[in-house]
Amino acid sequence: MVLTGHFVDSNWHLQKRVLSFIHLPPPHRGLEIADNLYKCLKDWCIENKVFTISVDNASNNDSTVRILSETFSRVKKLPCGGKMFHVRCCAHILNLMVKDGLSRIGHIIEDIHDSVTFINQNESRLNLFSEIVQQLQLPHRKLILECKTRWNSTYEMLSAAIKFKEVFPMYKEREPRYISCPTNEDWINVEKVCEILEVFYSATNIISGSEYPTSNLFLNEVYRIKVLLDKKLQDPNEYYFVHDMVRCMKQNFDKYWGECNLMMLIGAILDPRCKMRVIEFCFPRMYPEQEACENIDKVKKALYELYGEYVDEYCSSGGEGNCETVVGLSGNNVNIQPSSSGWSEFAQFVRTVENIQPQKSDLDNYLEEGCYICDAGPTPFDALQWWRSNSLKYRILSRMARDILSIPITTVASEATFSAGSRVIDTYRASLAPETVEVLLCGGDWCRSLHGLKRKNKSKHIRDSSTFSPASSLISSVILLLFKMGDESRSYTVDDALASVGFGKFQMLVLAYAGMGWISEAMEMMLLSFVGPALQSAWNLSSHEQSMITSVVFAGMLVGAYSWGVVADKHGRRKGFLYCNGYFCGWYA
Repeated sequence: MVLTGHFVDSNWHLQKRVLSFIHLPPPHRGLEIADNLYKCLKDWCIENKVFTISVDNASNNDSTVRILSETFSRVKKLPCGGKMFHVRCCAHILNLMVKDGLSRIGHIIEDIHDSVTFINQNESRLNLFSEIVQQLQLPHRKLILECKTRWNSTYEMLSAAIKFKEVFPMYKEREPRYISCPTNEDWINVEKVCEILEVFYSATNIISGSEYPTSNLFLNEVYRIKVLLDKKLQDPNEYYFVHDMVRCMKQNFDKYWGECNLMMLIGAILDPRCKMRVIEFCFPRMYPEQEACENIDKVKKALYELYGEYVDEYCSSGGEGNCETVVGLSGNNVNIQPSSSGWSEFAQFVRTVENIQPQKSDLDNYLEEGCYICDAGPTPFDALQWWRSNSLKYRILSRMARDILSIPITTVASEATFSAGSRVIDTYRASLAPETVEVLLCGGDWCRSLHGLKRKNKSKHIRDSSTFSPASSLISSVILLLFKMGDESRSYTVDDALASVGFGKFQMLVLAYAGMGWISEAMEMMLLSFVGPALQSAWNLSSHEQSMITSVVFAGMLVGAYSWGVVADKHGRRKGFLYCNGYFCGWYA
């Protein structure tokens, strides 16, 4: 179980840190999960600073959130009485909807998958396919093979295959062993499905970002999906299978997003480009007239209620400014009784004889101003930086915006949204102690955040290479030969191996030199414990292939250590070491 904290730092930049990664033995009931989560929060001393919790959609998670909400309520007052505490993962909901849609054309997806696999199986088949593409003068593109655990790769495979729908029948005429050619009706169905999936694909990428606020983007994406589903469902000329597919998607939509989500809607209002206008625009198109009006009033009430809580907190903390008149819901003033004095009596007399308009709050001023017009440019709009620039103008509301905009509406980043594959620990790390895994995962996340590094997208597979670069050596040939013995369909070079674990030319030369030096034993342990598991994770190698790599590395380090021993015995350690230094510098230069 992983616990990630999201917050806005002093420079108004969105930050996230992996706070804990613990092994949670079964049973995975809500009570056990809640106890472990609360313990992690107490260890970090942030149990009084939790605003919301974002979790996947599961019954045990619902129980977890309910238990945590009750626990936090005893310690502190939750915002809006806890109505915004539970945030359901939007990406997970979209995945459920897409899964139902793709199940309606499962046999077509299977045929296209088999077709792409058949064509890419050997070079002669691929060349034949390329010849037909050139004859039809189609733009040069490549077929994409899906990863069955990632629905976005299924969408990419289908959208790429559509561009070659004229090629497949001609290929079937020339290749008698090809039996998985989709029919014209199948291609029509694929086009219909891709038209729908394109909206889900775009929405998932947008709301799953981890480097920018997403709570303010939720409403617009949900509106797009709702309009699309209603349009397809109400179109009498649409195909029956499309109606059936959309109907299943709509059921999940109504189940999770049928009622307005207060936190997401307040996040949209706190986007200066939207404010209340986005609610007034979307709700009449998403709900019946009466329900739309009720939901708008509901959102306004929650907005002012939450703002009132921030006002109380600001005043109790001794914030600057006049807290005496703070406009609440329906324009009613929240008055703090002044101490009895001659000046206060005079102020009361002035209020009686003169019609003094109450001072407007930050929230009223913000809503009454026009929406911020964002000119299209190369730099996307950053809502947090806008609030940073206007934090003096909206002292209280900017604090509220900082907290709301830091809330993630998904539990995973975009690189892991489409599949749980990259969220599963590989077999090597699974064999480590839970404490060691936590150190590696948390430490890696903190180091990347500290140095501004990004994780590599593991969905990009390493391409096969049949040629060697100038840096290849005898060990490269041995590794290549061993891989060919284990799997004839692919081959790798040592350069691929080093590149896949982040090594460049300099690091490779250091490894070669270290084999001749006095740190050979340490380098041997580093190679056996780091490079091998990293390669197995990156290339999904079998245990047999992994043992070959380990054997080659071990043998190479033995040769290096023996050679160094011979040099040291014959010429002396200092002389041999200086010679190796000079040789290494000349080699690298």
